Amino acid sequence: MNISKELKKLERFDLVSFDVFDTLIVRSVPLPKDIFLLAGQSVLGSLDESTQFQSARILAECEARNKSQTGEVSIDEIYSSLEGYPIDVRDNLKEAELRAEMESCRPREEVVALFNNVKDKGKDIVLISDMYLSSPFIGRMLSKCGIDGMKGVFVSNELGCDKRSGRLFSEVRKKMSNFKGKQLHYGDSFKADYLGALKAGIKPRFIFKRNFLRMLWKKII
Repeated sequence: MNISKELKKLERFDLVSFDVFDTLIVRSVPLPKDIFLLAGQSVLGSLDESTQFQSARILAECEARNKSQTGEVSIDEIYSSLEGYPIDVRDNLKEAELRAEMESCRPREEVVALFNNVKDKGKDIVLISDMYLSSPFIGRMLSKCGIDGMKGVFVSNELGCDKRSGRLFSEVRKKMSNFKGKQLHYGDSFKADYLGALKAGIKPRFIFKRNFLRMLWKKII
């Protein structure tokens, strides 16, 4: 990423937004679902039980989304849909998942460098995420990664809509006192961050996922 070129491109924009996961911060595990495996190992111990929990956690999220009127869910709603575990074990698993999220998060250095340069330019910055975690918790993850100074952290489960539809971007603009200026958005998801931003009339800048070429090559071969 050429930061100097990016800074020139965003000069005409009044608001700059960033996606959070896989854009500003990454997890130190190969796949997001591996967080569930770590949580299971922490509470349940054995690999077999942890793997069973991983599958149950994925199913619980699907069930919670099917029940939701908006399709968006919080982590509390996901765990309310988790079957096969006593309430105390379920609570311990949820806390273990949150710990695993916090412990595994790392800054994506080149994008954080861009973020800091944008901040130094005096631009208003907001962060927008399709996520079941709460904005305060995500804020603590960001703080751990040395990311601060944004005007707000907005997540889909709290606003009841997602980026892919374009609605979350529009809701964020309303939260920013019905912001009417030009906005530039950075993110790694083509459907959510690129096409979703276009639907909301926002200029998108696509950021390739970490190890994108390696993943593409694996798919090819």
